[in-house]
Amino acid sequence: MANSLTTNILVDGSKNAVINVSGYLDSSNLAYQSLILPNNLFGIDSSGAAKAAALAIRKIQYNVQDVNIVILSWDGTTPVYVDTYTGRGKYEAENYGLFVPPASLTTSNGLNGGIGISTLGWTTGAILTFSLTLELAKLGAF
Repeated sequence: MANSLTTNILVDGSKNAVINVSGYLDSSNLAYQSLILPNNLFGIDSSGAAKAAALAIRKIQYNVQDVNIVILSWDGTTPVYVDTYTGRGKYEAENYGLFVPPASLTTSNGLNGGIGISTLGWTTGAILTFSLTLELAKLGAF
């Protein structure tokens, strides 16, 4: 078999989205890749036409097999670190003001408003899994 990453959009409204991410690693760590982009979601106006400029993370529920590490980043030419997850838990970022792309980093710095993912911890012969549920807020601008 080969590594796999599955992303399912569970909720996609004009202000918020919820996605579920599942990963299966049996041959290597997951190399960095885009996870979700704002222009792949319903727009932020009532018609759905005006797309969000960026996504902010409101809540994360994670179940990451021990020794595996999942890294989320603001997606772009040069990804910018958001946070690292291992083990099981829930983080309610909205209680602390959300995880929002830094104002100093805009599309001119290569960010595209999306979220990317990668992993560390895989070793030869290991089969590692993880799942994340991300509650996202859609932002009109960085």
